[in-house]
Amino acid sequence: KDSFTLLQKKQLATLQEWQTRCDETFTWVDVVNGSVEADHVRSVKDGGETTIPNGELMRKEKNRKKGAKSNEPHFDFQRG
Repeated sequence: KDSFTLLQKKQLATLQEWQTRCDETFTWVDVVNGSVEADHVRSVKDGGETTIPNGELMRKEKNRKKGAKSNEPHFDFQRG
């Protein structure tokens, strides 16, 4: 499964302190309405799993621009 659940998205939002890696603030409404999406830090294409340490919330536009590429970990919880 390569989609994050609502519970996982809530956990990610809390761990990220409601900010993206670009220091953009977001709300739960942004998550629910799809303007913020859950993304895999290490892409599924590169073997990434749908887990909290491999996830992050980001603005839809930036997620779509990133595509299937992997990112470097940014938040402490992603660094294990």
